Amino acid sequence: MGSSDSIRQCAKIVFRAKAKNRLFVVVSALGGVTDELIRLIDLARSQKPKLIASRLNAIERRHKEVLGGLVSSAHAARVWEEECAPLFKKLRYILTGISFVGEVAEKSYALICSFGERISSILMFHALVAAGVRAEHVLAQRLIRTDSNYKDATVDYKKTRGYVKRIAAPLLAKGIVPVIGGFIGKDTSGDITLLGRGGSDYTASIVAASLDADSVEIWTDVDGIMSADPRLIEKPALWKEIDIQVMAEMAYSGAKVLHPKTIVPAIQKHIPIYIKNTFRPETKGTKVVESVTPGLRGIVVDANQVLLHLTNASMLEGVGFIHGVSEICARHGVPIDVCATSEVSFTISIRKEDYTPKLYKDLSKIAGLEVYEAVAKVCVIGRGIARNANILAKIAAALKEYQLYAVSCGASFNNITLIVERARANDILRLLHNTLFPNPKS
Repeated sequence: MGSSDSIRQCAKIVFRAKAKNRLFVVVSALGGVTDELIRLIDLARSQKPKLIASRLNAIERRHKEVLGGLVSSAHAARVWEEECAPLFKKLRYILTGISFVGEVAEKSYALICSFGERISSILMFHALVAAGVRAEHVLAQRLIRTDSNYKDATVDYKKTRGYVKRIAAPLLAKGIVPVIGGFIGKDTSGDITLLGRGGSDYTASIVAASLDADSVEIWTDVDGIMSADPRLIEKPALWKEIDIQVMAEMAYSGAKVLHPKTIVPAIQKHIPIYIKNTFRPETKGTKVVESVTPGLRGIVVDANQVLLHLTNASMLEGVGFIHGVSEICARHGVPIDVCATSEVSFTISIRKEDYTPKLYKDLSKIAGLEVYEAVAKVCVIGRGIARNANILAKIAAALKEYQLYAVSCGASFNNITLIVERARANDILRLLHNTLFPNPKS
């Protein structure tokens, strides 16, 4: 969903598939738009209406250009005036109003972030019609019902299933393709809510489960789940199948793959999920399965890390120190990523954005604290690999010339994590990939 070309390609995929299948289409926002909306919220908090206007104008121009590449000039002008411009006008009013007071309620945050999918679904609908697909644009909030946790809502599956059956099923029965924006729901008060990270994939899974669908296809810009980032490794392995537990480990480790919570509704209904490439639709992609897929599956690098090394002699035969560290992190709303402990020390990694002077001050009150900011996390992932001494030996031998700040084996035994110097993280990735995947196979 990055350009008019990619949207037209999606429309072609739908056109070809509809000959043999009844289809339901869920779309995300145009690439980068949700992040830009969050930046606008930050500007509204900072009470900077001129910057808001400038950035919002740029977002508006981009959508207008994309629409112009999908349909005729006359049609685009009409769609913009009747469907898109009113949404941008409303968004502008909301952001301007917030900028006057400098405060953003979570309800307003969710409403603002929803505009990306609300507008992109309009664009996709018109692209489908232009491609010869009988389609109907449906507001996501008419189908997806949630609680009032506005930024990461819990879905009411029973109510949602009822609305999907009542509104979408009759369209499908007539051969019409419903099109909705992902990421969006509605609470019992009628307010818009968000489904959190991976919200559009989550929406697709929820709808599939509600319709007892035959499959879910998630179309992205890669051929499927690979052994490493193809931008960093020339020929990574492409997996025909991957089990959900290993994929979850990859997601939590920082890989740009499906977030596991997003596909749980479909997996629970035993609905197969395929990850495929929009620009190479002939490739089979990767199937996410419940059954175990043994062996190594990937290496992930996450440079968004800070390492904190805490030392306190009272840890020796003492009780409660680790609890104290965890309690401070929880109070600051900071999740701990990697952790390792010895008799008198406790080492943790956290996200860079979570490291603050206040956190440093509070942790320094209970321990000596060393901070390493120029580090990255490298995770070797596969089913049961942390129990495999041969794999551990290969990693140790390959990295004998490199400094390791911390080593941790996940409790699931599916992850071996290394904290390394950030500047050398990609070199370590390539070295480990060549060592552990010498002959990549799909």
